[in-house]
Amino acid sequence: MRTTFAIKALLTFFLLGLINLSCDKTDLGAPIEIDDNGIVKSDSSEIESENEVEQETENEGEETSTADGSFTDQCNLIAYPDSLYFFDEDQDLRIEPLQEYEGEYGAIPEGLEIDHNTGEIRINKSESGLRYKVYFVPEDTRDTCFTYLTVSGVDYMSNIYILNEDDSLAVPIYNGSQLIEVPEDDDHEFDDGPDDDDNDGELDEPPSGSEVIPQGVAINKKSGKIRLDRTVNNGVFGSTPLNGSLQKFRIYYRLNDSSRKSLNKIDVQFHYYETLDDVPADLRKQVEDLQEYYSNFRTTGRNLKVMRLLAKPRPPDIIIVGRRRR
Repeated sequence: MRTTFAIKALLTFFLLGLINLSCDKTDLGAPIEIDDNGIVKSDSSEIESENEVEQETENEGEETSTADGSFTDQCNLIAYPDSLYFFDEDQDLRIEPLQEYEGEYGAIPEGLEIDHNTGEIRINKSESGLRYKVYFVPEDTRDTCFTYLTVSGVDYMSNIYILNEDDSLAVPIYNGSQLIEVPEDDDHEFDDGPDDDDNDGELDEPPSGSEVIPQGVAINKKSGKIRLDRTVNNGVFGSTPLNGSLQKFRIYYRLNDSSRKSLNKIDVQFHYYETLDDVPADLRKQVEDLQEYYSNFRTTGRNLKVMRLLAKPRPPDIIIVGRRRR
């Protein structure tokens, strides 16, 4: 009897040990969630990890979104000869996809002059200073292939600046990257005027009266940086700025880069409000949405419809606020 009891005890102990080992090897993790399309949702740590990988790899033309929102490893259906293009005032620069396929082409954000049937892009007719996500939907499918293309130039990020907190410098970025400022160069020229500075006549010069410095915009002609406090003091919004004032300017410029100082331009909107509370909620939301869009540029391709609604970066809104509170 004692022997039988001992054997039963040993068997019970052994089985419990196996159960514990099995449980130790199984990571149950967070509860599984299913979205409206029947796709298993990843937890936030997995999403962050995926975002980091996508931002680091920057593999051109190798991202494919399928109809259910998932991704395949390769997409070779859309590619262009290069990924960076410069304005050239001496020619109407047009580029075409390396391969011809039937389907629909497009680009996000708005601003790229692209033929939706052929994928041909007219560089000089496009908004410069932006990085575009060019997409292609093959005929008779809902799958979407992506690649990335930049039209060189400068951009000003839509932002809110609070003057009494020493936040008064709008800095242009270069080639659609928030990480790259325009380097100061004695051969750059911001706020170009009709001065025939390249000695080839005035046909490639801005129209007379278009310069913004005489109108009060305090822009550095070599770097493109704008002092917003001086811009207000110079009377851009009048001698006594009115709450909610709006002024629009077109800034012409030439860069000493591979564009060979071709004439370029960017439209900018300047707003003035006395306090942060005076800035309309929809305008603040618009700025926040754009900033979020750019910070997640490579990962927002999962929903083209949402991207089309958010991705309208031109003209940038420079919102000048006198102080945070009354």
